[in-house]
Amino acid sequence: KECLYDSVVTIITQAIEQSPGVTGRWPWASGNYDLLGRAMFQLQRTEEYLDFFARAADKYGDDNPTLWAYLGYQQCLSGNYQDAIDTYQRGLKLKRTPWALQGLGTAQWLSGDTEAALVSIRESDDFRCLVPLLKYLGKFDSIEALLDNLRETDLIDQWGWVAGGYYASMRRYEDALAVIDTVRASDKAMYPMDLATLEFTYYRQSGDLARARQLLTQAETWFPALWRSNIHDQQSLVAAIEGDLDRAVELAEAGGGFRARLQWANGQREAAIATLEVEADGITNFRTSEAISILYYRGQLELASGSERAEDHLEKALQSAARVSRSPAPWVRGEARCFCARASARLGDPARARDEIEFAVRLEPERADIAYHVACAYTLMGDTALALQWLETAVERGHQEIWWARVDPALDNLRELPRFKEIMDEWDRRNEALTKG
Repeated sequence: KECLYDSVVTIITQAIEQSPGVTGRWPWASGNYDLLGRAMFQLQRTEEYLDFFARAADKYGDDNPTLWAYLGYQQCLSGNYQDAIDTYQRGLKLKRTPWALQGLGTAQWLSGDTEAALVSIRESDDFRCLVPLLKYLGKFDSIEALLDNLRETDLIDQWGWVAGGYYASMRRYEDALAVIDTVRASDKAMYPMDLATLEFTYYRQSGDLARARQLLTQAETWFPALWRSNIHDQQSLVAAIEGDLDRAVELAEAGGGFRARLQWANGQREAAIATLEVEADGITNFRTSEAISILYYRGQLELASGSERAEDHLEKALQSAARVSRSPAPWVRGEARCFCARASARLGDPARARDEIEFAVRLEPERADIAYHVACAYTLMGDTALALQWLETAVERGHQEIWWARVDPALDNLRELPRFKEIMDEWDRRNEALTKG
């Protein structure tokens, strides 16, 4: 594999030298640079890549400001926030684009300058980034005003994504479903499958499994075979919540470690690790949530099985999660921070784990899955009191993966504690009420 990526680096470097993107207007200029960055990340040559990109931007950036924006993006992913800010600002002097402003705001946010970040992201008009930043800062009144103003514009589909996602993250499911109804009634509705997926998610998260199942049954007749794998994954999730793990495994097609966790929970441990090995070999972009969970769960389950390779995979998961947590896509940043916390705790760095937890909780103050991740991280750090407190919070917020909590190796140190057993009993009662409708 290393030889393959070396060849990729050689080929793409030659392509860039022949066509550096001077005349390219938008992602044309950065496509080959992105591919080169992915290959060099695989080879642990990130600094070399940043030097290459900086030379290219110096040489061609005045004709193509996109190169400055993309160099800033890569610097931010690598944690060089001040370099990224300087680079973005240099490109913005040549041309002000929403993408560059969004990236500048991200670098300012992660460097701690949240006031400057607010200015940059507001100018970018990227509401998907602005709402998480306001949520992180606790400016909930500003979010409500922003959503009200956005609803009055003709950007009804964008309002649907932003408002629906915000309300769901705050467990305001009736408001989220009202958003879906408004968008569906408009003449600028989202793509029907997107609407159906969101509606199913909101009903499931709110605890209305009966309605969620009904939607999935309808979806099988509404949508072509192209979408069947998506529908099967949702059906698999419902089956897991209902405790039918055999059916859940049979239906699951999603990557990201989901099928492997189902197999592990169903007693198929060797199959789970084999699934993760196949999924890990198929990763081409380590800057995705799916890649993080594949690498993390591969390391975690191998560790539980006594594999000597486990720490290597956890290290890779930590690197991948760190890069995702610095991306200009804050809707994935909370979960990425949680995986950073869990991997750091596993690898013996509790100080970093606590920092990552603090960021994730500020960014997602109400999400049930975030509370569960935090409970796991504190368990791994040996802080039993906080672990139990956060696990109880996850249950109270309606976390639905009790099937995984029963076998999750991250919680093993809690299993013999009376309080843990009480929490699991309460979770069982809630889950039983949920599945019976």
